[in-house]
Amino acid sequence: MLCQSAVGKSRSATILTAYLIYKNKIPPDAALAIIREVRPMVEPNSGFMEQLQLYYDNLDQAVVQLDEVPAYQRYLYRKEVELSTAAGLAPKVEHYAEDKLGGALEQGENVELRCKRCR
Repeated sequence: MLCQSAVGKSRSATILTAYLIYKNKIPPDAALAIIREVRPMVEPNSGFMEQLQLYYDNLDQAVVQLDEVPAYQRYLYRKEVELSTAAGLAPKVEHYAEDKLGGALEQGENVELRCKRCR
């Protein structure tokens, strides 16, 4: 049985916050302040808040797919590393850049690979 005080505290508040960010072009904290005027107990968890800030920071980009935003790609990779580390496993090495590299190689384009550390 769910505790009534926990209902609508994180997930639904996050969805509504994202909508207010989109509609009014306001930062997450301002959107949450509006929601808290009606429902003071809302408190999205830290992971949701991080995603809301990321969404707000990239709102102005003319990107159709969120997967194309580099900051979101980094966020997903960090989460994958965190989950893998917690489970004692190596993270999956599925990066968006690899898909682009594979497509470039198939089309016969010249691709130069460099080490990130020493370039």
